[in-house]
Amino acid sequence: MGPQRTIAIDVSARHELTEKGPLKPAPSIVIIGDFKEEHLGCHLREASDRLEIPCQAIETSFAKSQFSFLNKIAWRALKKRSWNQGRFQKHITDSIDKNSSNLLIVTGTAPVNAATLVHLKSNSFKTCMFVTDDPWNKEHAREWVFQSLEKYDLLLTPRRANLKQLETLSGKPVFYLPFAYNPALHFEEKSLSLIDHNKYRSDVMFFGGADRDRLPYIKTLIRAGFNVKLYGGYWDRYPETKGLTLGIVPTATLRKAIKASKVVLNLVRRSNRDGHVMRSYEIPAMGGCMLTEETEEHREIFGQTTVPFFNTPDEMVDQIKLLIDSPTLRTRFSTAAKIKITHGGNTYRDRLHLVLQQLQAL
Repeated sequence: MGPQRTIAIDVSARHELTEKGPLKPAPSIVIIGDFKEEHLGCHLREASDRLEIPCQAIETSFAKSQFSFLNKIAWRALKKRSWNQGRFQKHITDSIDKNSSNLLIVTGTAPVNAATLVHLKSNSFKTCMFVTDDPWNKEHAREWVFQSLEKYDLLLTPRRANLKQLETLSGKPVFYLPFAYNPALHFEEKSLSLIDHNKYRSDVMFFGGADRDRLPYIKTLIRAGFNVKLYGGYWDRYPETKGLTLGIVPTATLRKAIKASKVVLNLVRRSNRDGHVMRSYEIPAMGGCMLTEETEEHREIFGQTTVPFFNTPDEMVDQIKLLIDSPTLRTRFSTAAKIKITHGGNTYRDRLHLVLQQLQAL
């Protein structure tokens, strides 16, 4: 076994997820989540392939109606439950009972209820949830989710802000596990055609959802006169950003946009109490010059000099001006961040290996 690798950096040992040696023979897992390429479910399934571990994927979209208006009705009338919530629970148990897996990993806000988890545990399943969104975020908070969180054998969170709350809720240790990058998707675009360069070039690009707490930063960029391009959902809701958004695009398009942009802005989600986000790893892996909000977690991931930080919109503008004026500085930051992320055991394969070790040790 190589040297011990500690993923969590929390000073409390009970919050550390550490490498324990090789996996036991022939583990088999079930992953429940969203498997579109930008979601954690996709990355973990790809990681299981790299580890040569049999994996059954159960798509959470099965819990929803094909008609969006029915999903909205269910969300409001059924205490933020999915339209096909009951049928989805049966689908989970029927699917799992038919195979020989005994490890379950749930991602995101997957609608798995407490009764389903109790059933699986009675059949010797070990259950784990990667709590990618903050359950206390008012957009996600719902009582049945808190009840299900109590039933998991293992909880993982990518934010330190809710470690203690999750521990109090579940009555067991909760581990901090950062996001990562997927080498199959998050790699640098080596060259662009002139057509692509002209299509995607910008002073500053941002990809992610149009949260209200992100809007002031984007408005500041626009007022400062930068050439801004936005990728992600809901930016067309605001008149200031409607003409700048290219919507949700494939990762292959993001790689081109990053290559053609001078600066890639990284904003956390304040409503989620984020200290870092998935893009904190993905942007450096794709070779972008990332300017990111200063947080404790970002400092731990990147150190003091690997990437430029900012705290206020004015600091953001000043940093962007410096970076735009200095191609050499941009190259230095992008190269240092890429090396830091891609040479540090930060793939989802690494993360999944640690999770499986912990589950097998329970």
